[in-house]
Amino acid sequence: MFNFSDPKALYNFMLNGVVEYGTYEDFVKILYTQIDEIVSDMISTSEDFVDASEDYISNKICSSLVDRKFNAVREANENGNADIRIKLGSYKWIAEAKRATAVTNVREGLLQLLTRYAKGEGNATSGGLFIYIQGDDEREGVFMKKWIDTELPKIKESKVIEIISTSPCDLKPTCYISKLIHPDSKNGYSLRHIPIGFFHNPKDKSARNSKKHTTN
Repeated sequence: MFNFSDPKALYNFMLNGVVEYGTYEDFVKILYTQIDEIVSDMISTSEDFVDASEDYISNKICSSLVDRKFNAVREANENGNADIRIKLGSYKWIAEAKRATAVTNVREGLLQLLTRYAKGEGNATSGGLFIYIQGDDEREGVFMKKWIDTELPKIKESKVIEIISTSPCDLKPTCYISKLIHPDSKNGYSLRHIPIGFFHNPKDKSARNSKKHTTN
């Protein structure tokens, strides 16, 4: 007998239900909910990621998704090495990750994802762009304003990617959803911009006296 009081059993039941009876949109919504929970957990230990490499952070996200029963693969062979690929049944979602050293670096990640790795075929019409914002050089809100308000319009004007609209994500307003036409398949495609801000510089007395804490 199925135990609906067991959270793990209920979660597995939900995932299996999506594969058998759900839609691609159901899959994406569950995936984004799980990613947002993982990101929240990581930000709770920001000091562990302030100086971490791009690969280290992506590995953490990928392994956490595996723990949550997704078929998640790092450096998956998708016309090159895509940072993270997620599969559930016939559904697929690919993400590229970039450190926010400059908006041009993140732009390259977007172009890699949309013109190399993701092909926008049926049951793969959404993807993600992880943006790792670390340390004192940038803040999440400031960087994302530059990215959304300045850089994305430039990409749209260049006509390399046909971006239709960009707006805050309903599930998490600090993430953004760009609706676009995929350059290869010409299908409608949804790109989620996922910023993760790792900043840790407390000013209280215990932090000043802590040997563990170092200021960047």
